[in-house]
Amino acid sequence: MIGLTLAEVAVALFIVLLLLGATTPFILRYRGRSSVDRATEVTKAALERASEEARTAGFPLPDTLKNAGLPTASAPQSTEGADLFLRVRRRLRDNTAPETILKREYTNATSVKLGFEHLGFIDLDAEPTLNGLFAEFVEVDESGTETVLATIPVDLNGEFVLHENNAQGFVAFSYGSYGRILTVSHRGTVVLDRR
Repeated sequence: MIGLTLAEVAVALFIVLLLLGATTPFILRYRGRSSVDRATEVTKAALERASEEARTAGFPLPDTLKNAGLPTASAPQSTEGADLFLRVRRRLRDNTAPETILKREYTNATSVKLGFEHLGFIDLDAEPTLNGLFAEFVEVDESGTETVLATIPVDLNGEFVLHENNAQGFVAFSYGSYGRILTVSHRGTVVLDRR
């Protein structure tokens, strides 16, 4: 009959805990990295879909918006712990509610933080006369309140409208020390850069 002394059990337990302690940082880093990668791919696919949608069935943006670019107010960063999603909305006529034609949620969004540069903010619900196709980054807090973080209007050519005099916009995804930056060209293309 095989028996284990208390000392042998303690040594075995100590070894298991030591192994867990050594591998935990790698597991957490991988989990955060995969969340960032997934969120980046969701954004890239949704923006490309918005550009294609504008080319095939879009509605013209106001000339003032296309010529002057987005409002100069910079988009805020997302709040840690808030749920995030990207939606594409279209308004066809003045004073009608925007129609959501695409919505993509970021899974495990609590581990991903978004930051924006050269992307503007337009509140479609407060601007009832603004027609066209718009991609919106949105966060939802614990009470279910939605906050639009950034907006990218898309014109009939599938081109993105960014801040005036800016050829590119950036969406930065981060989790801990790992991050990726999605570069958005005004030509309606997205280029993925790794940081």
